[in-house]
Amino acid sequence: GFDLREQLLSPVKKNLAKYAVDLFVSNGSVVMLDASSTAMCAVEYLSDKKDVIVITSGLKTLLLLCETDLKFFSTGGMAINKSSSFVGQTAIAAVNSFNADVALVSCHGLNEDGFATDTSLPENELRLAMLKRAKRKVLLIDSSKINNGCWTNLCHISYFDDVVCDQPLPDHIMGSVQNFHLVKP
Repeated sequence: GFDLREQLLSPVKKNLAKYAVDLFVSNGSVVMLDASSTAMCAVEYLSDKKDVIVITSGLKTLLLLCETDLKFFSTGGMAINKSSSFVGQTAIAAVNSFNADVALVSCHGLNEDGFATDTSLPENELRLAMLKRAKRKVLLIDSSKINNGCWTNLCHISYFDDVVCDQPLPDHIMGSVQNFHLVKP
């Protein structure tokens, strides 16, 4: 579950999140975060920015945001207990009522065809809604997810403006990436 993922590779996830916040979030930005543990790591670094507004579908992300001075909104919606995420039409309607400067999302895997994939269809539906409402679409992915596809596709990697990872992607996938950012430990 989620607690295990929080411990798994957390230094890598923190590095990816810090890099993304430093590069893509400025004072006054509106930021969408999915319910991933990687996006949750961004909260710590968003606190250093001024006048940022955060919109998230992550219950644990919301709890972390409560410890900050940031202004934030919950998507609300139906909760998925195991992943502590909000999903469904209520959550998607909330996402669609905002315009974001950047969406920071992750996924469970990246398959051999270059699709960001997940084990949860409703979470992917919500992520896609977030990406559609954001000027800049950023995928945060740690190397354990490369060539490790799941059954439901979020979107092809070419849909993202930026991909932030701790290792290079396979060459045949790298050719589809608009902007690749390598974050060394």
